[in-house]
Amino acid sequence: LASLSTLTALEHLDLGMCANITDAGLALVLESLTALKCLNLEHCEQITNKGLAALKNLRALEKLTLTGCCRITKASLTVVASMPALQSVNKPYHLLNKRARYGNRRDDVRVEDLSSDDD
Repeated sequence: LASLSTLTALEHLDLGMCANITDAGLALVLESLTALKCLNLEHCEQITNKGLAALKNLRALEKLTLTGCCRITKASLTVVASMPALQSVNKPYHLLNKRARYGNRRDDVRVEDLSSDDD
């Protein structure tokens, strides 16, 4: 993971299905990747709210995939929603509203919809 941090101009990073990546590992990788526009953390099951805090320096991030990140809570989504360039987020399944979970499913939500609580 440390070698990824040397790719400072990297714009797209897919860590999806990296089940062993931890909050500390994510923080190490993201520390110098400030040009990232797209980050996939799909099914990175060890990532928690603490790990998402490492995204605060990603001011260019436009798309974030969190599908299958079962340790992330709704509280972290309000932090994610404050990211300046972020346009869409794929929320973890357990944080989708009932309508999205059961039928009318649309994982890719607008950032302004992140803090809505329509369960």
